[in-house]
Amino acid sequence: YRTVLKLDYDAPSAADRAERVRRAIQNDRIVLGMTADQAIKEVGKPLTVNRSVGNWGTREQWVYGDVYLYVENETLKSYQD
Repeated sequence: YRTVLKLDYDAPSAADRAERVRRAIQNDRIVLGMTADQAIKEVGKPLTVNRSVGNWGTREQWVYGDVYLYVENETLKSYQD
């Protein structure tokens, strides 16, 4: 089962969001193991959330332009920049 959620709200462009996330990673404000809420407080809501649900729990790919955060069961597990 896979759900794609589109979040619709006024926000900076995808490029601006991606740069914000990159800076947060470089400045150690985004740290693996932090909660999903902590990550959102640091860099804001993602443009898109791709969600996978299975017997392992919930996995999400948060899309910020060309930067991705990966959240498993409400914990930031990895990122791709």
